[in-house]
Amino acid sequence: ALPLLAVGIGLMFINLPEAWFARMGALGGGELDASAQSRLDVWRLGWAHALERPWFGGGFQGWIYLSQRTGGLVDWHSAYVEMAAEHGLVGLALWSALLLGNMGALTWLVWRGGRLRLTWLENHAAMLRASLAAYLVGAAFLGIAYWQMVYLLMASVILLRGFAARATSSTPSNPAAREA
Repeated sequence: ALPLLAVGIGLMFINLPEAWFARMGALGGGELDASAQSRLDVWRLGWAHALERPWFGGGFQGWIYLSQRTGGLVDWHSAYVEMAAEHGLVGLALWSALLLGNMGALTWLVWRGGRLRLTWLENHAAMLRASLAAYLVGAAFLGIAYWQMVYLLMASVILLRGFAARATSSTPSNPAAREA
C-alpha cells in the first residue's frame, strides 16, 4: 500500500497547476497575499465594531451596515468575529458558554460511559465531541456562526444526556452485577 500511496502522491504533484506552486511558495515569505490580508482587515473591522457596541453589537446581518460604511462587501471570515460584531461581547460570551458547556457535558459523558462500561455512551459522546471540536476550529476561519449543523449537534447532546440518564438509572451500581 505504501508504494501505491507514494506513486499517487507523486502523480498528484505532477498534475498540480503552476498557480498552486506559486501560492505555496508565497506562504513561506513574510508578506501576506491579498486574500489573507483582506481577512485580517475584516477581522480588525469586526472587532472595532464590537468594541464600539460591546453590549448588543450591530444586530443580525450587521455586516450590511459595515459594507455601506466601507464601500465594499464584508464577510466576517470568522464565527467568533461575527458573533462579537453582531451581538456584542455579551453575545459572544453567551455563545461561547453554550459551545463550551456542551463540550464539557460531552467530556463528562465520555468519562461516565467509560466508568460504567457503557461503550455506546462513550462512543457517541466522543464522536459528538470530535464533531463540535471540528466546528470550533472551522469557526475560526469561516463565518458559520448560524450554521444549522452546530445547533443540531447541541440538540444531540441534550438527547444523549437524556438517554444516558435513563440508562444509568436502570443500570445497577455494582459492576459485577452488570456483568451477570
